[in-house]
Amino acid sequence: MYIPRWVLLFPLVVAVGLLWKEFPALVRYVKIERM
Repeated sequence: MYIPRWVLLFPLVVAVGLLWKEFPALVRYVKIERM
C-alpha cells in the first residue's frame, strides 16, 4: 500500500498550526510563572 508524502506531512502541518496558535499563550504563561 502506497502512502502519499502529503498524507504524512498533514499531521505535522496540523501540529505546527496548533503550536503557532497556542505559542503566545504559552509564552505569557511562562512569563507569569517566572515572575
